[in-house]
Amino acid sequence: MRGEEVHMSRGIVSRFAAFGLAVAWASLSVPGCTIRFVPGTGEDAEEGTVGGEDGDPAGGDATFGEPEKPMTEEELADEPFEGTDPQELALASAKAEVTTAFLAVMIESLGLDPATVDEAALAELMQQYMPTAAEEAEKWIATIDPSTLALVPPSPQECDRNFGCLTPILCAYGFAPGNHRCDVTECGVARCSLCPPWIAEQLQNIVIKSWCGYVCTQVRPTPGKIVAYAAAGISRFRNYYLGPICVAPW
Repeated sequence: MRGEEVHMSRGIVSRFAAFGLAVAWASLSVPGCTIRFVPGTGEDAEEGTVGGEDGDPAGGDATFGEPEKPMTEEELADEPFEGTDPQELALASAKAEVTTAFLAVMIESLGLDPATVDEAALAELMQQYMPTAAEEAEKWIATIDPSTLALVPPSPQECDRNFGCLTPILCAYGFAPGNHRCDVTECGVARCSLCPPWIAEQLQNIVIKSWCGYVCTQVRPTPGKIVAYAAAGISRFRNYYLGPICVAPW
């Protein structure tokens, strides 16, 4: 039975690897999809769009919650995840880590020259591929025993200083869950402890030099309630901070 499970897991990895790369390349040939590039000097950007027919980067409608109210100084000073269910937090953090790594691999597979793609185009590409990355990451997470997931969050200062992860922060793209804050739960370069082995091999860090995974919780009226998880990346060229792109958690 154990041999059958290993064989099935390898099959899942192989299918996703082939699927992920196919999606990445196929998306470039979608009619009406162009990418905005700029010369290496960063001047005279050529205008274009990426995504759906109406200019929606994700090719669909974004979902927004109640209008956001700025966090108070007291709320910003609160420790992250106070009152959050530990098991739900571990699961949401796992989804953030795997989704972010899958997203980074999809972007790397495009073969972009980091010196010739501007901030807006790279952000739009990340938004475009985020739904597929999240969907496939959910499938991979479903193969992992939830009882084995344990959250040992990194130091926010470490993620900020070493990897450029802003925290706490609000959702910038995708699903916007009303009054919330997103706190970093994973950060890194070429690592993803929960990912299939081939992911680490594909995290080349040519375009995205480091990544940040977030779990977002409600600030009010129910502090600590998980309302989203998110992915962000820092570009190798000019250190653009891209994200966070948020996804509904359940």
